Order: sequence, then C-alpha cells, then structure tokens
Amino acid sequence: GINQSLALLPLVDETAPPAPPNGKIRILHAATFAAALPDTAVSVRLDEGGIVNGLASVEYAQDSGFFELPAGIYDLVIATPDGSTNLINPGPVTLVDGAVVTFYAVGDGVNQPLGITAIDDEGNATSLALEFEFVPVPTLSMIGLLLMIGLLAFVAVRRLI
Repeated sequence: GINQSLALLPLVDETAPPAPPNGKIRILHAATFAAALPDTAVSVRLDEGGIVNGLASVEYAQDSGFFELPAGIYDLVIATPDGSTNLINPGPVTLVDGAVVTFYAVGDGVNQPLGITAIDDEGNATSLALEFEFVPVPTLSMIGLLLMIGLLAFVAVRRLI
C-alpha cells in the first residue's frame, strides 16, 4: 500500500480452451510503482517495439482480459506508454498450444522489485527471469579513476615535450 491502496482484485478465469494451435494469455498490471493512478500507465510491447493486443496505456489494477496468440516464443516488455523506456523486461517466454496463462506485472520498485509472475490454468506460479540492460552509472570511484588516468596521461605527455 505504499503507492496505491491495498485491495483485492477479483479476476474471472477463462473456461473455454483456445483454438488450436493457439494459447490464451491475460496481462494484469499489479505494479504499484507510482502514487497517481495515471502515472502507473504502461504499454505491453514486443521487444521489437510493436504494441501487443492494443495494450498501449494500461493503468494499475487493469487487465487485458484473455486473448489468443499463436503458440510460439514471445519476447515481451512492459514499457512507458510511448515505448521510450522499458520498465520490466522479462526474457522470452514460450506459449504452448492450449496453454492459458495470466501474467502479473508486480512490484513498486522500492519495497519489491518490479517483475513478472506467470500463473497457468492449473495454478502453477513462476517468476520470470528478467533481462537487464546494463547502463553504466558513474560512481565516485569510477570518476576518481578516470581523473587519475587523465592526470597521469597529462604528466606523461608533458614530460615527453
């Protein structure tokens, strides 16, 4: 309840099986990472950038409902509505023929890391491994090391002249 009020969110599970060779998925936004509801809006995209099933602006506590996709490997990301920043980037997942799966985006980024939990129609839950994009953040020691290297290079050049 740090950013959003705690509440139960009832969901109705799908009873009709998907048409072969498809699977059915539902995506639920349960990540409470912002205090203002409009600020929780995310998009669900393929890693290549295309929006999945019209999910361009999904706010906290909204779900996609079940929709069918052909069985296969999908590399999905949870991003800002404009797609400029990936917020949660799970590794590729395999949707098998006949599967019915709900994906929950969870976490607040402070008390619980952002992530994805998948629950199949038999109630089996799995936390998906996340792919991280390494963006080096300069630390004080890195800056000091770079300054020292620069100073040594300057002294070496001055001695050669």
